[in-house]
Amino acid sequence: NAQYTPDVMFRLAELYFERSEAEAEVAREAYRQDIERISKAYDEQVRLFKEKKITVEPKEPDYPQPPRKRFERTIELTQRIINKFPRFQVLDGVYYILGYCLVEQAEEKEAVEVFNELVRKYPRSKFVAEAWMRLGEQFFESGKLKEAIDAYTRMLGFTDHILFDKALYKLAWSYYRDDDFHSAIKFFADLLDLSDKMSAEKGEAGSDMRKETIDYMAISFGEERWPCN
Repeated sequence: NAQYTPDVMFRLAELYFERSEAEAEVAREAYRQDIERISKAYDEQVRLFKEKKITVEPKEPDYPQPPRKRFERTIELTQRIINKFPRFQVLDGVYYILGYCLVEQAEEKEAVEVFNELVRKYPRSKFVAEAWMRLGEQFFESGKLKEAIDAYTRMLGFTDHILFDKALYKLAWSYYRDDDFHSAIKFFADLLDLSDKMSAEKGEAGSDMRKETIDYMAISFGEERWPCN
């Protein structure tokens, strides 16, 4: 049913998402306990070896890999909604949760494709700012600095967004990594101005990234790669 089925499927996808998050939290706690147990056992063996109570020096243990979040059911349902119900009234939200789940499962290429579709098809969506931010993060982490700069620059139009200060910081940092120190300093300075404005208006400490911003500005000014002219 074109009217009711996608609503039910989307709610089911959200429920699977919530269950996956809960399962991931249980897995993280079990992992933490395993690491703690293995570390304590290793430390005890090291102590015994140093006190010459055992003769074989203990080897560094092979720690287990941290658990990964799994969102297969949510991914499956959101993909079905996109394919079967292209006129669903909140399809932008479907794209967003699909992209988010793909990122969490380390399926970066697929996530980039989904977020690109979101910003292309729904430029006025409330999820667009976060989609650009997540695209920037994916490009930044993979070393695609030009693409990261483009994505973070799109965030400059969302000055009231909660992630705006982080977007400024990552934009400046992307320019720094791309050896464009003039642009890096400009956006670091813009973030400092924003932080001071936030502090004056709200009576709070301003942006959490203020200290790092000052540090990176100083590093940028001292860069040996700074162009002579």
